[in-house]
Amino acid sequence: RVRHTGESYAMRVALRDQPGLTYSGDVSHWDDLAAIVRPGDTLLCEAAGGAAQWREGDTHITAFGAGKAAASAGAAKLLLTHFGAEVDPAEAVRAAATEFAGEIVAVREGDRFEI
Repeated sequence: RVRHTGESYAMRVALRDQPGLTYSGDVSHWDDLAAIVRPGDTLLCEAAGGAAQWREGDTHITAFGAGKAAASAGAAKLLLTHFGAEVDPAEAVRAAATEFAGEIVAVREGDRFEI
């Protein structure tokens, strides 16, 4: 369970002890994700807050928070998704990169990735 409005969950899918895919779902606090991401994982994370600075009371994580979650847990790749209409995906990637040094992609409809 992660903090958001109502009942929200993040999930991690992996084969045995291999790196896997962690999906944020709707989440407001990056440290909720850092608790389930494992080294080498791909983190598919919402970034509805875009490049804005997160403030206590926000209901969605920002790209900065997604980057913090990926970095603190040792993720290999960060896939940003769930952008609001006002969010520039390129700015969100740049914001996440201030926290995470690995590969960062702004996901677009139809994209496919190997995990």
